[in-house]
Amino acid sequence: MNVPVALLVVSAIVSITSATSVAQMMLGRLVQTRRRRPPPERGRSTPMGAVEEGPRGVLGLRAGQRSFEVTRRRPGAGLAELVEHYWTVRWDLTGRDPHTQHTLPHPSVHLVAERDRSGIMGVLTGRFTRELEGQGRAFGIKFRPAGFHPFLGAPVSTLTDRRAPVAEVFGPAGDDLVADLLAAPGDPELAATAEAFLLA
Repeated sequence: MNVPVALLVVSAIVSITSATSVAQMMLGRLVQTRRRRPPPERGRSTPMGAVEEGPRGVLGLRAGQRSFEVTRRRPGAGLAELVEHYWTVRWDLTGRDPHTQHTLPHPSVHLVAERDRSGIMGVLTGRFTRELEGQGRAFGIKFRPAGFHPFLGAPVSTLTDRRAPVAEVFGPAGDDLVADLLAAPGDPELAATAEAFLLA
């Protein structure tokens, strides 16, 4: 093996080892957090502030905001290394034409609770397009890159370009989570319900 090839192999091994170490470190900290802190009571808000900067990757955001509303909240300190934020999209197009929205996805996994469309969305390799019609609400948990690995227990690449049922990863408790999120009345309750589940 010549020197340049050897350097490439060593670099690849170091990168893989580093990624694995980061995931293991996150998992260890998550376990420590769960042992150290009791989960918040269901439905109670925790100190999670709003995300002030506008969402990135939403194409034609200014025009889209005439059809939908986006709000985001940061996670509590116990999940800040794994979760980037919680997001909610609401729309009411009753009596209006449907709205087609395009986004350029980030390399993140999302857990989404929306009536008849809930699931765990893996990293998408292309543009995401969604048609909004009628009235509805979608809530999501955006995990940081590699942040979903401690929950999945498998390479995050197994979710690339696919939507998996929440119960596929979390079992029956995942279906209960979706039901609780769909029933939550507002942003504080949505974020607190998600936070309690991930720390339970």
